[in-house]
Amino acid sequence: MASSNKLIRPRRGTRFKGISDFGPSQLHTLLKIAKMKPYVHQFGAHICLTFPTDLERNQNEGITVTTYCL
Repeated sequence: MASSNKLIRPRRGTRFKGISDFGPSQLHTLLKIAKMKPYVHQFGAHICLTFPTDLERNQNEGITVTTYCL
């Protein structure tokens, strides 16, 4: 019984952080001061809006990019 209890008990502390709609300067500042780098960056997506440099910058930092529809 004790071993199954360990499997479902949540870990303490933050495992992952995410950010949403950060601009290039905000992301740069965050990466300079943060002790824990964001795991995911979420952008609002629209057919008329493209962010190739933002996508590239996040990929270079190892940050996963996701989008949501505006």
